Amino acid sequence: MTNEVRLRKLSTIEASMAHMHAHLCGNGQVTTLLTLKGCFAKERLNAAVLRLFHRFQVLGCFIREESDELFFYSHNDFSRIEPEFVVLATPAEPDRLIEEEVNGVLDSSQVLCRFRIVEVMATGRTHVLFTRHHAISDAFTTERMCGEFLRYLGEESGEPDADDAAQGLIEIGMGADAWAAQNGSIMNSAKPPRGIAAPIPHVCKVPLSERQSGVVSHILEPELTERVIGYAKQNDVTINSLVSAALSRAVCNVLERHEVELFSAVSLRKRLVEGRIVDEPGCYISVQNGTVCPGDLPLASLAQTVGDDLRRAIGDNPPVPAPHEAIRTRIEGMGRAHMFFGVGITNMGKIELAGSTSGIQVEDFRSAVNRSGGLALLVLHISSFQGRLYFVFTYPLQLASNETINQVVAQLTATLAAL
Repeated sequence: MTNEVRLRKLSTIEASMAHMHAHLCGNGQVTTLLTLKGCFAKERLNAAVLRLFHRFQVLGCFIREESDELFFYSHNDFSRIEPEFVVLATPAEPDRLIEEEVNGVLDSSQVLCRFRIVEVMATGRTHVLFTRHHAISDAFTTERMCGEFLRYLGEESGEPDADDAAQGLIEIGMGADAWAAQNGSIMNSAKPPRGIAAPIPHVCKVPLSERQSGVVSHILEPELTERVIGYAKQNDVTINSLVSAALSRAVCNVLERHEVELFSAVSLRKRLVEGRIVDEPGCYISVQNGTVCPGDLPLASLAQTVGDDLRRAIGDNPPVPAPHEAIRTRIEGMGRAHMFFGVGITNMGKIELAGSTSGIQVEDFRSAVNRSGGLALLVLHISSFQGRLYFVFTYPLQLASNETINQVVAQLTATLAAL
């Protein structure tokens, strides 16, 4: 019998993700793909997911709205997220598998995650697709859960055992607002909002409920990855700033604009409590933005400017709690707008899947986020895995032309290849 228990109110960032998901056709839903060498028994894979379910409380949660406020509820029903298994005779294109998953919108009133496991007989490979609501996910959580899944899979365990019980349930935790209130870290008033770059208009021919996301990946081989990292270190800029600068320039060139608004996800895990990292699973990010005017600046100078502006934005615009009803009203209005507000970037950093030491060989790791709602022309997810930089671009399929997106991707990758 399912036992549904109310846990806590969603934080401001969690509520923003929840309302975007609900009112913008799944906008923000995250899918991570792990490609494993070899094929595995269905029972073994199912057992690994079951152990993960019993380890992380957020995997057994859903969201309910009560009196204009959103709350996390827990359930104990593994059948709600039990993996779907698919066997293919011929190879599958990873981007198409991800695209299908990000567009299969979760019913957040029932579940906040989904597992789909695709076995390819011809290649002897297994694709694990882990999809979740952004309100329970960020880069830290993704890396941790994927690592634990691989460890469980490597141990070939069945039902949760004594070791699992000893480790204990990792609960959903307090959320960013509660951490901030407890430590007084981000509750100061923000400065007045500044002007932003003019939005990019689009023709809205497709109803919101019918929109989908497109996915395009580009992987930098180790030699080019080393060059890009070396260039960033030599010029004292981060990979995020460097790629943001190159992406902004590519967008401006393709769209023939002199400026574009850049949105970047910033982790709050080291900013909420002085001297420690908040290590509970969930969504602990803040989205900051700045106007990028590439002009004729050298790439290194532009990257430095982008980095400085984003760091300044973090100080000027700390996350401030907001009523859930106000968040919903704002997001509904954004959904009705016939415009892109800019482009986005998220850098997950170097992915270390500790669980893979159990003997499971992971050949591919990439994450993508549903962007069907059309708030951004495109969003780039970066991750560094096994010596390669993975770029995964998502964009609103019916609102942004494939030709435009392909031109932006081509210009960005050509710029990096020329370093």
